[in-house]
Amino acid sequence: MKKVNVLAELLKCALFDREIEADVRKTIEEKTSVIYNMALSHDLAHLVEYALGKSGISVSDESLSYELLKQKAVSVMRYEDISLAQKQLSALFEEEKIPFVLLKGAVIRNFYPEPWMRTSCDIDVLVRKEDLDRAKKAAVEKLGYSADNEWHYHDISLFSETGVHIELHFSIKENMEKVDSLLESVWEYASPKQEGAFEYVLSAEFFMFQTIAHMSYHFACGGCGIRSFVDLFLLENKLSFDRKKLFDMLEETGIKTFYEACVRYAEVWFTEREHDEITYRMHSYILGGGAYGSREKSLAIQMSEKGKAGYFFRRIFMPYKQLVISYPELKKRPYLAPLYQLKRWGKVFS
Repeated sequence: MKKVNVLAELLKCALFDREIEADVRKTIEEKTSVIYNMALSHDLAHLVEYALGKSGISVSDESLSYELLKQKAVSVMRYEDISLAQKQLSALFEEEKIPFVLLKGAVIRNFYPEPWMRTSCDIDVLVRKEDLDRAKKAAVEKLGYSADNEWHYHDISLFSETGVHIELHFSIKENMEKVDSLLESVWEYASPKQEGAFEYVLSAEFFMFQTIAHMSYHFACGGCGIRSFVDLFLLENKLSFDRKKLFDMLEETGIKTFYEACVRYAEVWFTEREHDEITYRMHSYILGGGAYGSREKSLAIQMSEKGKAGYFFRRIFMPYKQLVISYPELKKRPYLAPLYQLKRWGKVFS
């Protein structure tokens, strides 16, 4: 049995309470280290350890057994740190009367059997652009956060005293024109979690749309890992949403075909569905990229689109439209673009 099929069986055991068959158990015992390395690259090693323990499968290699246990412990501790930071930040924004929306993993982990099973390297929180400075100031002054003063495309970074990274979003756009035309209307699809609350939640359809839009961005820019398809499969089967509304959003923004292929690919992993031509081609691309895709794939995609000479020219002399994403202050002073090219070069070389 192929290692990827064995990993799928372990994930089904951990997430969906499936039994592991005898022939699969034998393969696991023979190829534990290979399966572990694949799972680790996709940030899923903690689920492998959980499935092994749940199925009573022992690992004879002591050092490997230790690494598996460590991955599970780290995942639990990481969740505890993130969960505490999320509660504190939510309470602060309620106190300061700052409307906010929790995004991505902060919501998706609630659909896992246990929230620690869905790892995350940060907390994504959306506030209105006009509230950004106030939200940042409150986090720094009242919770002791340190702040990265550089504005990124759609967020700024905050860091708690325990090292938890907060991506404080003022936008959820993905730098894809058709998709962004809908994503920029995010607040129209948000409503208070309960009467009088400042925590807002997205409609189920818009949350699904944003999840798929984010996947499409990563897929096009270097790939996305297996975990994204675990997320999608769980949302498809556990989140109640209006499919017609979602399909209208996907068709309007041109990513419905991508969504349908991703659903089929997730079903290849977690149901009895067989590969079709598209999912088979997706397979090697996804497996080779790790949890967040790969730099090599990103470079290959960009060079195939622009040619090598065009790619390197754009890397050296970034077009104004992209430069202003890294340096939003250029919008008010476009004549300073050459100086910001120099600033960017200095940052790259340093």
